[in-house]
This record gives sequence, C-alpha cells and structure tokens, in this order.
Amino acid sequence: MRLEELFNSHIHKLNETDFSILNYIVSNKNQVVNMSLEEISEKTYVSAASLVRCAKKLGFSGFSEFK
Repeated sequence: MRLEELFNSHIHKLNETDFSILNYIVSNKNQVVNMSLEEISEKTYVSAASLVRCAKKLGFSGFSEFK
C-alpha cells in the first residue's frame, strides 16, 4: 500500500497535528528515512510521543515500524 493510500484509509482517526506530521514526511521522504525520531520531532515541532501516536493511528506498533 502506498503511503498516501494508507493515510487516506485512516483519515477519520487523524487530527491536525497528525496531518502536519504526515505532510512533512510525504514532502521529505528521502531525508526522513535516515533521520531519528528526535530529528523528525524537531523538524515537525511536535513531541516524539506525538510521532509514535500518529504511527499507531495508522496501524503500526510504533514509529520504527512505520518508518
């Protein structure tokens, strides 16, 4: 499943913060692959816990699995 399709299938679970996180990830796919949770957190201006919660809303066990 493509990333965008995954987002669309869980859109009803996502809030504004999640959309902001996912927008950054989609726009910077190549960089995000090599970034740590803390680096992504700094770039998106959200906590690491918010990144983990967002990944779980998409059906992953955590951010590492999502990444």
